[in-house]
Amino acid sequence: MKTPKLIILIFCLIISTVTNAQSWNDFSDFSLIGGDVLEDNIYRNSIDFLFNNDNQPVVAYSTKTNRQLKVLRYDGSSWSSIGDLSFLTLDISQVDIEIVSNGDIYIAYTDISYQELSIIKFDGTSWSYVAQNITVDGAYDLNLATDISNNIYIVYRKKSSGANNAVKVKKYVYDSQNIENIGEFTGDYIRKSVVKINPLTNESYLGVNLNSIGRVFKFDNTSWDQVGDDIFFTATIINPDTNADEEVILRALNLDMAFSSNGELYVSMLNSQADFYSQYINYVVVLNDSNWDRKYGIGIGSGANFKLKKDNLGNVYFLATKDDFLSDPEKIMFIRFSSDGYTILDDLETYAAFYGTAFLELNFDIENIPYAIYHPTFRDGSGASYIRKFEDQLSVNDVNGNNLNLSVFPNPSSDFISINGLIEHVYFKLFNIFGKNIISGVTSNDKKINISNLSKGMYFLKIEKFNTLKVIKK
Repeated sequence: MKTPKLIILIFCLIISTVTNAQSWNDFSDFSLIGGDVLEDNIYRNSIDFLFNNDNQPVVAYSTKTNRQLKVLRYDGSSWSSIGDLSFLTLDISQVDIEIVSNGDIYIAYTDISYQELSIIKFDGTSWSYVAQNITVDGAYDLNLATDISNNIYIVYRKKSSGANNAVKVKKYVYDSQNIENIGEFTGDYIRKSVVKINPLTNESYLGVNLNSIGRVFKFDNTSWDQVGDDIFFTATIINPDTNADEEVILRALNLDMAFSSNGELYVSMLNSQADFYSQYINYVVVLNDSNWDRKYGIGIGSGANFKLKKDNLGNVYFLATKDDFLSDPEKIMFIRFSSDGYTILDDLETYAAFYGTAFLELNFDIENIPYAIYHPTFRDGSGASYIRKFEDQLSVNDVNGNNLNLSVFPNPSSDFISINGLIEHVYFKLFNIFGKNIISGVTSNDKKINISNLSKGMYFLKIEKFNTLKVIKK
């Protein structure tokens, strides 16, 4: 009898160990309702999402099939469209969404040729234009941010090249509903720009890659002043002409920013040797007074697509694709920063070999749970869009709780199981004894779930709105 007791003890320890573990889990698929997302592999912002005042995810994107704008909301059980958008006649590419304090939804978008930039609003009943075609010189790299007064800052790169390349900043003034021009930055080489609001001072900050150098500017409602020194990183390479070591400035390819709860500004920059783009290095720096310090080199292998975001408590997180030359199948890394450094959290597994991500978004719900949306591009050019939720894995306290008249049949089973007693479609997850999500999907009363490919042993079936049932695979 000693052996069975030992097995039970080990099992309890395993379940207790995973109680506080976190990992990326499946979430309801919005593309089943709205269709696939447009793959914009150049600017990677054909989709955006936020959580509304009811803690519901709201996703806005351009569709792959007809380039039309879709705005969907998840009510806890299913996705549905928000309002009638049939008045929009343009083919749409870039999309960015903001939700102001009263719950109104604002969406800025560009047409498929990046020429027109417009803003629409949903007031809870219908959509209407806030501003239509507000740029005459095109718009790349669209980005928005909202301050505590509900003013919306609009940043984009002018559609031009060479010495005329410029980043423009506009402001939608909430009270007057006017659009103001508040800034322009020019340079020979502009790669990326982003705007963020300091939560302590309500000041807007602009980060921009100018001529391979990162610069950050603060707006005082009159002018933009640079904060901190130029941000750049160097590397030593062998000059092929002289065969000697030469220090070069790494080219800045991408940039993002986030403020922590105490007003510290984090800036992430992706850098590469000018002639060897496969060697990506992602750096994060923190602004301390007027100096950039706590320089974190995430290391070679960071991908070109990444997000730097703060949660509702002001913790700063970093989500980035790993370089597909070094990771096959490619993974998405997830990191949390603190004053002591950073903690590497569980990777977002893609389970497929693919060439980069067409987009990558990160946000937090009211309960501070991270959600990510991404789109892997496979070698055959295909690929679906995914939304994942970073949450606690199976807890021992979930097992055999309030399940009313639910039961699993047959149990044990070697091939298929069904849930008896359901009165509606529900979302389910099947976990192994280590708390890892093995299977997930939607099921209903008597609908079969295939477990034939699983190894023999005990599993746990977590059912939406209910607790967890034990399942034995024989």
